[in-house]
Amino acid sequence: MVFLPVRQPGQPIWDVVKKAVEKRKKREEVEKALREQNLAEPEREKLRKQLEELSQADRVVEYPKKVEDDKMHHLVVFGVEGCGKSELARILGKE
Repeated sequence: MVFLPVRQPGQPIWDVVKKAVEKRKKREEVEKALREQNLAEPEREKLRKQLEELSQADRVVEYPKKVEDDKMHHLVVFGVEGCGKSELARILGKE
């Protein structure tokens, strides 16, 4: 699964998706290399640091405390089954 940061309207999405997928693949490669039994400790430590860097979020997304009525007119929520779309819609509908 790839998590993408919230983007601004008009911002291209495919570059972000491509970078996220490449980062995930690199992280999987590093995890696989760490499972190797014949690694020297300095190399293992280097891979651990690399894995830690790859596991960090690209940036912290700051959400507004409350969106004013005149700012949000529509919202599209999508995702796989069971990820919380309906619950999010119920919560937003109560505000």
